[in-house]
Amino acid sequence: MQLKVIYWMLRSGLAQKGYFALKRIPMLGKLLRTIVRWQIPTRSRLWVQILHGQGEGLWLHLNPRYELNYWNGAYEPEVQKLLADYLHPGDVFYDIGAHIGFFSLIAARLVGKEGAVFAFEPDPENVARIEEHIQRNELNQVQVVPLAVWSASEQRLYFQRASEFSSRSTGAIVQTPTSTGIDVIEVQTITLDEFVQNHRPPNLVKVDVEGGESEVLKGAIWTFEIVRPLLICEVHDEANRQFVTQMLKGKYVFLWLDGEAAPFPKRLFAMPC
Repeated sequence: MQLKVIYWMLRSGLAQKGYFALKRIPMLGKLLRTIVRWQIPTRSRLWVQILHGQGEGLWLHLNPRYELNYWNGAYEPEVQKLLADYLHPGDVFYDIGAHIGFFSLIAARLVGKEGAVFAFEPDPENVARIEEHIQRNELNQVQVVPLAVWSASEQRLYFQRASEFSSRSTGAIVQTPTSTGIDVIEVQTITLDEFVQNHRPPNLVKVDVEGGESEVLKGAIWTFEIVRPLLICEVHDEANRQFVTQMLKGKYVFLWLDGEAAPFPKRLFAMPC
């Protein structure tokens, strides 16, 4: 009953607007967030349909504590628009760092049954969530690849999972784990070049791997020189910015979606010259 009441409140556009407006009031907002978190158990999930944006109508199994931006369709609208502008029926989309498949599902609807989506995600919990989203939305053109895309194949690397008190979207490859236990796992790697040579090549690649983007692209030199897909890449620091832009220089033209002077992380959109 409690979750049904919460569902009704969050499903109401007026209730959503009121909630986000009140959250901006310093003391009241803090109290409101505390009440909501107290009322919603940490691992609660509801089946909901995305309310707005390119994913409108798609079903997601979401935690209302941490994943409201997916529900209301407000998550990275610039990236959603790029998918809608550049993916066509029959195209192939590679979603590297797919999380729960938000962009994979949108892309699947855009490319249709003749197209293909490959969702690369090393976190087993996220993999299971993508698979249930594929099944619920009947988008079988999405194939989940439970591997970490990296600069070398068949390595075993440490993957630091995001906190369980979050949407689990910020897990990353690490050299030395900051903790031990269930939040640090070993994952198998593959290069993009190896994968592309055994599967349908991509028209558009999205990379969001929490600071590992240079390692992903080191294993994709052939792909970006020969296949030349479009690229959407989240860049997390200056070292990654220098590598990514130098790799693309002369072969691609690119645009910073958040503005070139924006703080990190910021997103790059690149097209072949």
